[in-house]
Amino acid sequence: MELIKKLKEKLALRAIVTRKATMRRLVIKEATKLRDMITPNEADRLKFGWLDSRQATKCIYGQLTGGCFSVRATDLIKACASRVYKNDSGNKDLRDSKLNGSPIKGDRRDFWSPIEVFISQNVNKYSDNNERLVQFIKKEIDELIFEN
Repeated sequence: MELIKKLKEKLALRAIVTRKATMRRLVIKEATKLRDMITPNEADRLKFGWLDSRQATKCIYGQLTGGCFSVRATDLIKACASRVYKNDSGNKDLRDSKLNGSPIKGDRRDFWSPIEVFISQNVNKYSDNNERLVQFIKKEIDELIFEN
């Protein structure tokens, strides 16, 4: 019985590590495309000190375009995010979203991009990860490397 419990714990830990690695790969891929698609004016509007994942005008896409549900934000997400996280039942806590599928299908309010979910996570809020992400999108740094 103890062996089964330990195996389940190992599998659960492996799943967490895999989800984290997958999200980071998706964020880097999305951010790389995004930095090439935004205008200089949009990049100038992006400020780390204003970043707030709970506010539609202060998240990454909100700052860039004036609102994370705007037509421009939706177009950017569809062009930059190959996969998205499902917004289950209007879920307000992005951290609980599940990786689902393509942003091409469905209404914009039905999904979150990997960047949107990433910036909402406490581990990224309280490390330099979100700041690095903003710097990378603004082309202030050339490589996006996250802390553990």
